[in-house]
Amino acid sequence: MKKFKFNLESVLKLKKMAVDRETRNLSLVVGEINRLNNEVKENNRTINKETEIYRHQVNTDMNFLRIFEGYIKTLILQNEKLQDQIKRKDLDLSEAISRVVEVRKNEKIYEIIKEKRLLEFKQRIYRAERSEEDENNMKDFLTDRRELRSVPTTEEEPKPKLKKHKKVIPEKSGKQEAKSEYEKLLEYYNQFKNPTRK
Repeated sequence: MKKFKFNLESVLKLKKMAVDRETRNLSLVVGEINRLNNEVKENNRTINKETEIYRHQVNTDMNFLRIFEGYIKTLILQNEKLQDQIKRKDLDLSEAISRVVEVRKNEKIYEIIKEKRLLEFKQRIYRAERSEEDENNMKDFLTDRRELRSVPTTEEEPKPKLKKHKKVIPEKSGKQEAKSEYEKLLEYYNQFKNPTRK
């Protein structure tokens, strides 16, 4: 049986490779955004933790207070920069998503074409097999019909010719001829048929 070959298979492979490449790029952008978000969360945890520690200290000098405030301000500024980076990465993310959607759409078009061609191929094979089967059935039918014509039916059968036996009647003459076996049997039969007659 024939094997299905899609003549645009190489194009479809290129489309699949493009989808893989753009999906990898998207995952890199998502990974970078996650990393930046994790840094912001970590800075916020540090700010909350250090602020809580500072509140519980009774004796604090001005020098320590300045260092503490500088440290907290640094973390807040760092978070602002990280948020700016995240916004820029969000633009990269939406572009990466658009590219993935576009290349997947292109790939899908070729997959639909391939599925359609495969269906047409299967239908052609099915029709060819049906046609061959019908042809073979017709040949078998005609062969059986010819064979039936060559064999006479019971009505058409020639009846065997029966041989007619002539009843041999011996000529009456003065001499008594020897009786044949048939005549003897006939006489024997007549005796039983008519017992009174002798």
